[in-house]
Amino acid sequence: MFEFTLEPLLRQRKFIEESLQKELAVIQNQFNAREKALERLLESRESCGNKLHQLGEQGTQAARLKLYFEYLKRLSIEQYEMEQALRGIQDNLESKRGEVVEAMKGRKILENLKASRLRTYRGVIRKKEMKSADEIAITLFNRKGL
Repeated sequence: MFEFTLEPLLRQRKFIEESLQKELAVIQNQFNAREKALERLLESRESCGNKLHQLGEQGTQAARLKLYFEYLKRLSIEQYEMEQALRGIQDNLESKRGEVVEAMKGRKILENLKASRLRTYRGVIRKKEMKSADEIAITLFNRKGL
């Protein structure tokens, strides 16, 4: 019976890889959520800018224009902060992808080693079976010949 001596290590590497993939998925979801929030913010900012332009053309009171302008300014600040946060998450995402790739390589190396040893084991078993079959054939031949 074939027994891979490094099976516990292979199981551990698979577990680590799965854990890293789950962490990667969480970070990816965070990134996607922040990206959508940034898109909504940009849409809001564009809408506010258009409204400010319309109000300016209509000759609206300065106080009301200032209110829209301050809101637009605040949206610009939020946009900058979101973009910075998004860059941080993206860096974390790339780092985690690298960890997942390394974990996959480690697991794959052990799986290839296991497959190689299994092929070797099967070859040895085949040789033993052939030798045993040859011995039986020789024994039967000798019995019939006597």
